[in-house]
Order: sequence, then C-alpha cells, then structure tokens
Amino acid sequence: MKLLITIYISISSLFATAQDFAIDAFGGVGLSYINNSSYNQFTESYERYTQPTNTFNAKSNTKPSFKLGLVSYFGNISFEMGYTKHLGFNQHFDFAEGTRKFNMSYSSLKTVTSIVLSGNDESRPVMTAGLIIGMGGMRMRSYFQYPDGTKSMGSEKDLNGIFDQYTTEFGLELKYNLWLSNQAALYAKASMSLMRHVTDMEFHSYLRSISMSLPLEYLPTDYEEYMNNGGVAYNYDGEYVSPNAFKLEVELGLSYRLFNN
Repeated sequence: MKLLITIYISISSLFATAQDFAIDAFGGVGLSYINNSSYNQFTESYERYTQPTNTFNAKSNTKPSFKLGLVSYFGNISFEMGYTKHLGFNQHFDFAEGTRKFNMSYSSLKTVTSIVLSGNDESRPVMTAGLIIGMGGMRMRSYFQYPDGTKSMGSEKDLNGIFDQYTTEFGLELKYNLWLSNQAALYAKASMSLMRHVTDMEFHSYLRSISMSLPLEYLPTDYEEYMNNGGVAYNYDGEYVSPNAFKLEVELGLSYRLFNN
C-alpha cells in the first residue's frame, strides 16, 4: 500500500507544473456485490456440522461501503488514489451454550488510471474509463458470546481469534461527473474487479489467525473434515478460505476541486 501512495505522489509531483493539471478531493458511498466462494463454503459447512438452533447468515452478498480519496488530472489522463471500507460480512450461529460470531470487514487502497472520454465546455471531465490496480486487507474477528454477554476469543473454543489476509485487486471502472459549478461535481461510478491472493506472499494467502492466545490456525473450507482431523492444519490447495473473489461495485459521491493550473 505504501508503494501505491508513493506512485501517486510521484506522478502528481511530476505533472504539477503542467498547464492542464488539476487535483480533486472526493468522498462517496457505494454498494458492492462480493462473491467469495471459499468463504461461503466455510459458513455452509460450519452450519451443517454444528447444527445451530438459529442462524443469522448474511444471505445477500451486497455490502455497503464508503470511500475517500484524491484524483489528479493531467490533460486527458487522470490518476486516482482512494481508500474504500466495506461493511456487513457478519454471520452468527446460536447454540444452547451461546453464540458463535464471525464479524468480517474488507478495506482496500487502490489506484485508477483513466482516460477522459468526454468533457464539458469548461474542459472538465464528464466521462472517464479506467484501469483499477489495488491492494486490500480482509480481517475477521471470530469469537464466542456466552448467555451472560461475555465475549471470548480464548482457546476453550476452536476458531476463536482474529483472522486476516492481504489481496490484490484488478479491474475496470466507468465514471460520470455532473458538474454543479467550476469547483464541485456529483459523480457516479460503476466497476468490476477480481480480488486474488499474491502468490509470492504465502503468509497471507489464506485467512490465518493472528490471535496471540491460540496456536497458528487457518479457516477451513470444509469444517467437518477439519474437525475430523482434530483441528490439525492440512496443506492442500482449495482447503482453506482464500481472498479470491469477484466484485461488482456502484458508487455515488461528491468531488471538489482543490487545485487547477
């Protein structure tokens, strides 16, 4: 992520003296459809094996998000850096002795390099199309809540802990600007992207516990097989939850021109 920030600053500095250089700040909210098949396999196998008395399982894969960032324009090319936070990846399973809770969040820092497809009379971009390159992090807090309200991440229950992973993101984006004045614009975005683990970063290839109260533990796709193995880690491809997912996203927001050369 530091590399992406460095690239943004370097490119902006390089073109800061150009005639058609501008910087906008923006913020928005969105909805994202994220389909992570291996995580779905895990929650389904966990429910089958444990037979909870009640289940709160986010059936919809559509999640809310918010985003903040900067975009620099260099003539007919723009370069955007933005931070996005996705919410709502929560599953709860009720048992006689308490509730198992999986609360997951996903955040990403990504760049979008775009070309201007059309502009208005003041030469401000109206429609752009761009390439997404980013990195993200997924974190899940897995804990057991007892009837008296006590929340435990201790080793008395399997899978207690904090699981995390890093992922890359590559995709395409289309953006429309509705200029309200020379300084402010409403924008709408639509994008599709693939999230994949980085093959040479095996430490973060799967949802892996970073809880200091437990031995190293992964999140298995087949919970029954995991339990039949006594909770012992196994090392075959496809048997742990990975960050690989397909994402469709729409976003609405407001941008404001900070600098115009």
